[in-house]
Amino acid sequence: MKRTITAATAAAATVGASLWAGAALAQAPVLVQEPTWGEVRAAEGELVPVAQAQSGCARDLSADGLCFADALAELKARGAAEGLVLGVERPVRDRDVVAGPYGAGWRLYRVRVGGQAEIRRVELPTSDVRVPRGCFALPGEEVRYGVEARGPRTLAREFQTVTCGGPARQASGPYQPLGRAYATGDFWPATETIHAKGDVRPLAAVRPDCPPASVLREGVCYDETIRTLSADPKGKDLDVIAAKRPVALDDRLGAGEVMQTVLKKRGKGFKADKRWFARSDVRVPHGCAPAGEMFFQVVSQGDRPMVEETQVATCGAPLAPEPVAVWEAYGALLPLVEIGGNANCAPEHRLTGDACFTPLVNWMKSKGLSRTEAVMVDRSYGSGTRLFNGGPVRFSTVLVTADANGVYKAERRSGYTASIVWPNGCRDHAGGPSDSEGLLIVNERGGRMAQAFAWAACPVRR
Repeated sequence: MKRTITAATAAAATVGASLWAGAALAQAPVLVQEPTWGEVRAAEGELVPVAQAQSGCARDLSADGLCFADALAELKARGAAEGLVLGVERPVRDRDVVAGPYGAGWRLYRVRVGGQAEIRRVELPTSDVRVPRGCFALPGEEVRYGVEARGPRTLAREFQTVTCGGPARQASGPYQPLGRAYATGDFWPATETIHAKGDVRPLAAVRPDCPPASVLREGVCYDETIRTLSADPKGKDLDVIAAKRPVALDDRLGAGEVMQTVLKKRGKGFKADKRWFARSDVRVPHGCAPAGEMFFQVVSQGDRPMVEETQVATCGAPLAPEPVAVWEAYGALLPLVEIGGNANCAPEHRLTGDACFTPLVNWMKSKGLSRTEAVMVDRSYGSGTRLFNGGPVRFSTVLVTADANGVYKAERRSGYTASIVWPNGCRDHAGGPSDSEGLLIVNERGGRMAQAFAWAACPVRR
């Protein structure tokens, strides 16, 4: 059965009597369910070797002032061809924790084992931490490294503090994990930051040696792309990213440094039109989300300059949902009409043929009403009876109206106007049981009426 809910414009909600302060309701809301709180746990990843400053380190085993000799020995002992290594600027010891912004005192390196060791900086933070699906990320809690001394070598365990089973009771850190986060099924993608890539697209840029005929828009030289389009006899246009400045290989161009244009053949010449709407081909993997602005990376394809659209994205477990408490809120009071009713009912008050509307007509006259919604039930029910779709009580709704001559009519309706007032921030409680919304029979105004009710999920302050 359909119903209409009216949202209020009150202040943000919190658990407690003040939640519904100012709401003109006949009955105060009832707390149905307290928030479900999660447990703070640690999701663990791999044990990675640590590189730090060390005197007497061979030059070919050093990078950025760090010695990778022990890290290489650990990787060789594992039989690994390559692996991640944690590089730290300051000395660390057993039980230390390495954390903070990436590149500020620590960073990761990709080390290849072989005759000549290859040590490369990792541009973005990555890890093998995979958070169980029943757990969620906490704000400010990125992957950290717990240092462990293993004989002569120093290693570090990747871990991320998460909440499992629901939001954490504590609104912000520092958090103290109760133990490891154990998997009960699937995992979220690994916690890391990546470059999500789009298509490689033709590039035109400002160039001082450009032939004047190839400068088609705002000083941008299109000679390379003109040759590309000219070589395609069937081609009519070409999507071109136009850089507003000279560029070099590996440059990164922000959105404000480029124009998205379309190079078109025009008679014996060419023109470059700006796109009305920017086009993006970036494919962000499932389980990742864009983080920061998109940019274009200058690359080469053969001898032609090109750009690759790139978006920084963060991957891993999403943040925990906000904690909510479930309340039962109340709204409109609707008069009740019982099927059967008074045997001595006036014929003009048997508006549906099976119910006597005399009490309702008298009530409408006393209130000066010419129309009202009403609820019809199959027999008399006591206060506290709940009417809901699929429930044990048969009920329906009607719209009763009176014309200028005092003639009353009843029109069956598919729903009713609940007029339930919710404070700002509350929302319909999705997924509740069948009796989480409907009508409640109450003793009101000298008789029994049906009051609309529905469960609402309201945010909780921590």
